[in-house]
Amino acid sequence: LCSAERPVFARRGERNPTAVKVEVAVGLAQVLRRIRNKPGDPIAALPPTQNGEGITISGFDATTQQDPSTAETLIAGSSLTMVDQSDSGCRLQGPALATPMVPGALIAFREYGDSPWSLVLVRRVKKRLAGRRVEIGAEYLGMNPRWVVIVVLDSDAKPGKAAESESQRFAGLYLPESHDHPVLPMKTLVLPTCGLSPGDRVSVRSR
Repeated sequence: LCSAERPVFARRGERNPTAVKVEVAVGLAQVLRRIRNKPGDPIAALPPTQNGEGITISGFDATTQQDPSTAETLIAGSSLTMVDQSDSGCRLQGPALATPMVPGALIAFREYGDSPWSLVLVRRVKKRLAGRRVEIGAEYLGMNPRWVVIVVLDSDAKPGKAAESESQRFAGLYLPESHDHPVLPMKTLVLPTCGLSPGDRVSVRSR
């Protein structure tokens, strides 16, 4: 910091310029809603419980169906342009979104249509033109996230015990491993902050 010349840090990957307009969803609740409401997605429906009743998801409003007019407004006002990308991340620019951008925020984006979603984490935010425009540096977490139900089991429950032993359930995101861009050798589960404790056992349900 005190050197006479600015130090140059080597980037983890070469940046490739792009000019792709993408649809953006900000925050875990909005990402889950967009992925679940995607037409024709076989995992969008809630799986039934053993007693045939519907599942109640706690932690956020993931069970409420979104009004079509609201969805159109949301999509129309939530778009950015990806101006460059590398193996580890990308840079997004455009009008400031309704949801404030802060480092650490979760974002999903895709090109309009049936292209897969990319899940990224905001690393830096720069505001321009008195806050009317924003530039976001993001790091890839994975591609094609899946909507899943996470069930928290009672601490004294055993595998195979009846569904009555389930104490809490909520929605989350499952990311399969990726051998292409971006390269991620592990499976990932993204959970809301819902009071999980060390030693809790959970079950993941998905179609």
